[in-house]
Amino acid sequence: MKQTNFLTEGAVLLALYAVLLFLVIYIPVIGVVLMFGLALPFIIIAYRYSIKQSLLVYFASLLLSMLIANVSGIGTTLIFATAGILMGHYYKKNQTMSAIIAGSLSYFVTTAILYSAVIAFLQIDIPGLIEESFQQSISLFQSMGQDIGDEQLKLLKEQLQTAEYMFPSVFVITGVILSFITHLICSLMLRRLKVQIQPLPPFREWSLPKNLIWYYLIATILMLFNLEKGSYWYIAALNVYYVLNFAMTVQGLSFVYFYSHHKKVSKALPILVTVFSIILPFLQQIVRILGIIDLGFNLRTRIKQVGK
Repeated sequence: MKQTNFLTEGAVLLALYAVLLFLVIYIPVIGVVLMFGLALPFIIIAYRYSIKQSLLVYFASLLLSMLIANVSGIGTTLIFATAGILMGHYYKKNQTMSAIIAGSLSYFVTTAILYSAVIAFLQIDIPGLIEESFQQSISLFQSMGQDIGDEQLKLLKEQLQTAEYMFPSVFVITGVILSFITHLICSLMLRRLKVQIQPLPPFREWSLPKNLIWYYLIATILMLFNLEKGSYWYIAALNVYYVLNFAMTVQGLSFVYFYSHHKKVSKALPILVTVFSIILPFLQQIVRILGIIDLGFNLRTRIKQVGK
């Protein structure tokens, strides 16, 4: 009976995935939104059935993807199906935060592997394409009579080169964001399907591991040294620094939500701070500093003690 249920539900979920994948790849206008639902069928399978059964559906979906969209279909399935199965596995264990961490790592690893595969096997030089696009943009500005000075051009080239070195940190941060969006969208759908998952603690209670402050300090000190651009230590320090910058910003926003709740301030305030910290770099710096102080000096604990 269980085997029959698995075969029936597996077939239905594969059909659902096939429809979603088709819409995502061939109708980009709605595909941008539907993309985050691609992991849902795999989350359901992993939640309700064993790892072996989940992997069976996983490999079947890869074959199906090849029929629907060839290489792009397989790549998309590798990214979202892998994350979905890992997240569903941890949801079943009532470990929601572990599910999000596993999803983040999965998105990061699969995206990095596919990026490397594109460069290695398809001989597509992505940094070269970015450089070529940059040169075309400069030529376009010059043809329109916009004069770009040598110093400004040199600065733009340096910024472009730095952006290329930051690909690993972009993959990491993108993985984290994708995992959270997947969780938010799929958890709403799962509740409608009466699949119970443990909710995350309120954002105001989130806090990073305290030892991250030391890694952040080391990365910051390394960035102060005149490391050779393009060297291993330069790229490593740059990426760790920017990933932890992102993490400290999240810590700072969490503190803003905590403090607003502690002082019984309107919920609109922390939301506005979040929005404007994305738009305004100087406000983001302030939020990040708050995060560093909160993590390094147990600021929340001290505020709670003062309130007693």
